[in-house]
Amino acid sequence: MTITGTGIPKGTLVTIVSGNSVTLSNYTTVARTSQALAFINPVRPKPYGVLHVAAAGNSRFNNDRLPTYPASIPSGFVLSVGASDENDAVAQWQGLAGSNFGRLTVDLFAPGSAVWSVKWKQPAELDYGYESRDGTSMAAPQVAGAVALLRMWQPALTESQARQIVIDQVDVVPTLAGKCISGGRLNLARMVDKLYQPILTGSGGSSSGGSLSTKALTAGLGVTGRAAKGEEHTLVIQEGSVWAWGSNGYGQLGPNGPAFDTFMNAETTAASATPLIVPSLESVAMVAAAWRTSFALKADGSVWAWGDAHLFGLPRADHDVPPQPVPQQVMGLWDAANPGPQAVWISASAGGGGGHVLVANEDGSLWAWGDNS
Repeated sequence: MTITGTGIPKGTLVTIVSGNSVTLSNYTTVARTSQALAFINPVRPKPYGVLHVAAAGNSRFNNDRLPTYPASIPSGFVLSVGASDENDAVAQWQGLAGSNFGRLTVDLFAPGSAVWSVKWKQPAELDYGYESRDGTSMAAPQVAGAVALLRMWQPALTESQARQIVIDQVDVVPTLAGKCISGGRLNLARMVDKLYQPILTGSGGSSSGGSLSTKALTAGLGVTGRAAKGEEHTLVIQEGSVWAWGSNGYGQLGPNGPAFDTFMNAETTAASATPLIVPSLESVAMVAAAWRTSFALKADGSVWAWGDAHLFGLPRADHDVPPQPVPQQVMGLWDAANPGPQAVWISASAGGGGGHVLVANEDGSLWAWGDNS
């Protein structure tokens, strides 16, 4: 959206990430004077609950010696990003162009060479299109996106906490030693691991610092658990309920899905392009999809399945099992000493042949079933 106000340049853009509040901004400027530090200067980040992701600059400067603002502002609300190349080195481009760096002023690097990006439309061109671009302006949006995902996974994180997670979970590489504070390049996968670790180690506490009142991850914790994609169907959580759309050949959309051949005597084209709520499921924390089977992990730690019943995790005498559109609880995901639901995480593969399912319990044990080829 565009914002206006006293001292704010006309047409200034900000990014709205959460509701109606500005929680993240992503921009760069070539300002190199002390005026950038003045509170009245519109380009200076204000500590109003906003984490500012700033490009470090493209002049091959050492920002420790020749600051580039706002990236060089010493603030817990600023995240300064340099550009790395395909070899995890400080990116250099044609002529004197290259990423700025700074052992004390640049926080981390992110890929900024040959990034496929939207391009400006020239007067003679019909559309905007895409092109390969270089620059810290290519690297900074990737970090901004990572921070946005963090804030979505963990809304309780403060700006400084989110900033520190991004910095701490980089891939530390020798080529960036002494070039930035973290000595590394952005790694989104490690950030995800960091968020899951406190719960999967059985600490009994949530990574936001509060007590874990339920045995399952809350819906806000994992983006991978808020939506799932099977072979030809999709699941999404909204306010604790599960919505599904796509193919319903095996009942994977639930009881509200279009009719199908219960005994699979013939191929079916049953499908719905409109999201349908799956009844009888409440307080769902995560969803997963394995080929033509749907799964839900509820806040009480129980796991439920519907669709192709071969992946329900139940012992069966044969493989001629009709589809089950009504969610059924998957039993036996616990040891004899501690009976009862205790799952905290679920994931599934949607690969051909049926896929497989993984469930982690609060005691740290991992349970798996499905295709083992």
